Amino acid sequence: MRRGLVLAILAGLAALCGCATMTQSAAEVKATYDQIGEYSARQIADDWNYIIMMDRPSRLSRWVMR
Repeated sequence: MRRGLVLAILAGLAALCGCATMTQSAAEVKATYDQIGEYSARQIADDWNYIIMMDRPSRLSRWVMR
């Protein structure tokens, strides 16, 4: 009886834990941060062009008016 209870508890813990974890390796975390940094750098360039009006100044026309 005791042996069956121990086996049931161990099987339950194994079912809860599983084999794979939800964590990422250090390389995966670094790759994620690199992607975020690259995206932010591109957004900063777009925002700067919009601020200094190098982007299209108005959306009322299909053509860029100068």
